[in-house]
Amino acid sequence: MKGGDPDQNRRLATLAVNSDSEKPYRDQIDELQTTDDFRAWCAANAERLTAAEDRKRRQIQDAVIRAVQVALERGATLDDAGDDLLLRFAYGIPGGVPWSPSALRHALRAIGWNSPRICAKGGAI
Repeated sequence: MKGGDPDQNRRLATLAVNSDSEKPYRDQIDELQTTDDFRAWCAANAERLTAAEDRKRRQIQDAVIRAVQVALERGATLDDAGDDLLLRFAYGIPGGVPWSPSALRHALRAIGWNSPRICAKGGAI
């Protein structure tokens, strides 16, 4: 920030201060957290955390449905499309929404995919 326009330097310094002030945990970085602190934080932020989880779940479902639709349009079956996603993109599609393998399986089951274990045994395990 040396040199240049003094007003611009002042604006940049203000942005840096504001970005830090939006993250209060940085002020507490030297404090040791306890399990009770974590439980209290979870309780205080339960509504916001639930909303974030729901939003993430909907994003994953949308991305999985779109990927399966592309595979179905190319001639794959639903089960083959799901198996392929699990094999090749277990943690998300590059440039897309990241997911875990269990979240992917959950989204696939919600649209009717059957896992290879279920198909091989002829029913639910």
